[in-house]
Amino acid sequence: MLVKTPAHLIIHPGLVSDSKLPQQDFDDKERLAYFVAEEARDVSSQWRRYWDVLPREFNTPLHYSSEERSMLSDSVTQYGHAAMVAREERKAFDAFKAKVNRLQPSPLRKFDSYSVATLRWAWSVVTSRGFLVPHALTDDNSFSDRPCLVPGSGTLVPAPLTVRCFT
Repeated sequence: MLVKTPAHLIIHPGLVSDSKLPQQDFDDKERLAYFVAEEARDVSSQWRRYWDVLPREFNTPLHYSSEERSMLSDSVTQYGHAAMVAREERKAFDAFKAKVNRLQPSPLRKFDSYSVATLRWAWSVVTSRGFLVPHALTDDNSFSDRPCLVPGSGTLVPAPLTVRCFT
């Protein structure tokens, strides 16, 4: 499916300044999740309506209890694959959380309302609602993709399908 959307409506990792997150330390997915966590707290955000309609809770492996995760890992069928995905997602999120915590000053310590739950919510928004958008032509004439959020696109396809958006 091709979706054409105005570029100014796409929420992308480039919206995070290097002064907030050094580019060499954070990948595009991490930068986008950080932006979502920061921006969703801003009552005057230009994407306020989008933040307000996003789910507050997710039923994704990152949110499973340890008991739920252990039930997955006991099986060698599709649940075994789900357990592997859950472990990988938790590992990626934990690495992201550790990087954010190392920032000086750390947003996790600076703001009472900026919690691990906020980061987990933002990470879940990106992983469940994100699209890969071709963003730059590489040396071999292929596009490098970057994760983006396109407000309003959730009605087009069930998440977490990946579509390419061209502007």
